[in-house]
Amino acid sequence: KQDPRVTTPSGLTASYGDTLSSVKFGPLPAGDTPGTWSWSDPSRSVGEPGTRTFAAVFTPNDTSAYRVINRDLTVTVSPKRTTANVNLTGGSTTYTGHSIEPDVEVIVDGAVLPPSAYTVSFRDNVNAGTATVEVAPTGSGGYSFEPVTATFVISKAPARVTFGGSLTGNPTIGINDGPVALSASCESGITNIDFSIESGDAATIITSAGAPCLKAQKLGSVVVRAASAGDANHEGSSTTCTVTVKAPEFSAPEGTTAMP
Repeated sequence: KQDPRVTTPSGLTASYGDTLSSVKFGPLPAGDTPGTWSWSDPSRSVGEPGTRTFAAVFTPNDTSAYRVINRDLTVTVSPKRTTANVNLTGGSTTYTGHSIEPDVEVIVDGAVLPPSAYTVSFRDNVNAGTATVEVAPTGSGGYSFEPVTATFVISKAPARVTFGGSLTGNPTIGINDGPVALSASCESGITNIDFSIESGDAATIITSAGAPCLKAQKLGSVVVRAASAGDANHEGSSTTCTVTVKAPEFSAPEGTTAMP
């Protein structure tokens, strides 16, 4: 038997995830010995993207005159074109004043890609509102896809208001006391706090020296509210305290008895 005249096939291509059975041979060039190319192991995976070499067999039509020959053929494996889905998980998405970056999971064809297969970039992810994450392929990992975006909401942070100064802990003031300064603070640093009387008429809010104060009017109690409307990154918040207006203290002079 003699060796057949055969040209080594070139330009063979495949996509990541394919097997050799999907890599087809073109027609034989003119002048080649009639016959058929086939893969030695057609069920073998073509593997990762890049240039790979696989064993193939050329079988002449006339095996009585020509030998069967074996050659290693080159296949160019490209990333598989697909569509990616993005899942965002983990972590708090409440405003902190710093960048919010939830965990990113990229899924293609039901498989979770390794982080090396894509890049992640965030936009508008500091202040409260809608933030955006964009995922783009790096070319590794065997898959190629169009950049895909996902959004998540950064919620406003709570802004707890607390009374300070002489109004801490539901205080008592005397009917004859002077105006008591109204003081409150907000843990978020917001300074725009409004005061109002929620119920009762034992005291009223006045302005003294340019600042809000509580002035006793009669015996009884009054509920004072301190409220912050919040801002772009903080929720509105309020709190109340009950102020009791009492009669003046009386002490009998020494040697006498105070009558009821």
